[in-house]
Amino acid sequence: MSQLAKDESMASPANWTIAGTTVGFSLFLAVSAVLYILAEIGAGPSLGLFAATLLGFLIALMFLVVNLRARGSAKMIVRIVCLMMLAFIALFSVAVNGPNPFVLLLLLIPICFGALHMSRAGTVIVAVACAAVWVLLNISLWSGDPVMLVSIGLHLLPLVLVAGLVHTLNKAVVRSRSRIAHLADQDSLTGLLNMKSFRQILAVEHERAGSKDISYALLLIDIDGLKAINDEHGREEGDRVLLAIADALTRSIRQEDRIARYGSDEFILYLAYASDKIAQDVANRVRQNIYNMTLSFGNRAKRIKIGLGMAIYPDSGASVQELITFADKAMQTDKAFRRREKPASDARQQAGVDLP
Repeated sequence: MSQLAKDESMASPANWTIAGTTVGFSLFLAVSAVLYILAEIGAGPSLGLFAATLLGFLIALMFLVVNLRARGSAKMIVRIVCLMMLAFIALFSVAVNGPNPFVLLLLLIPICFGALHMSRAGTVIVAVACAAVWVLLNISLWSGDPVMLVSIGLHLLPLVLVAGLVHTLNKAVVRSRSRIAHLADQDSLTGLLNMKSFRQILAVEHERAGSKDISYALLLIDIDGLKAINDEHGREEGDRVLLAIADALTRSIRQEDRIARYGSDEFILYLAYASDKIAQDVANRVRQNIYNMTLSFGNRAKRIKIGLGMAIYPDSGASVQELITFADKAMQTDKAFRRREKPASDARQQAGVDLP
């Protein structure tokens, strides 16, 4: 995993989401219990036990949320909060003199919370724990009648159904959001990064390179004659060229490098930790892979011509824009040089020359 991926995996938005839902579900549980106590205050609930339980639950919740922000231990926090909720519900049941249908409804809260933030196995464990709490609360009322035991089991059925439903829906939402985010970062045709996401990545890597005094490289690649191909053969053929170039570039880079479509007929490559030699090696692979491509347009086979410019940080510029400008000028120089060369037999050894 690249350093960027590690940084993204430790990003705070996900932890803040868990912190928010932790507070929301916990406060909903606490407020529901308080309202029930107020409604049933004449029925003789143990107000002292309830007040102590509620105070302890809220203090523990505050401590955990602060810990979540400081350490980012989100998974552990979710497990602890679920246990806290179960303990609070159990003590709440004692405060209201035993189990009742309202307690069963409260058990849905930790189940829903766990299903939103846990794996399938974790959701099952939370559901089993909730069922165990309900059975333990009812066991003192069991007279040995098998019918009553079946009744207790039927009470648990909604818990199981809700756990499965919430977990399934949550996974579907997570997959959809991930897919949407992925598409938002992609060029719609080639599947490479678009410039918005590429610039975000490059900004992070540029700052890291500056702080740690390391180098990286940018390669800028321009396809010659793409407009002529579009005009003569149609835009679908032009798209075929772009896809072929994107594939050749992908095969040319290392795992830690990144590629983006820079414009209609340009691509930009970020080469992580690249010295001049590494960048030149990648540039040579790019030229060779593109040279090895032959595309047919009608009855004619054609090799695609490219211009390639390279910039090395910090030698070629101190800022990202300076590096891109340097690479662009180098690319224009490269294209001008290749146009001046004669298309003789020695030209077959270089990328971008038409076949007979």
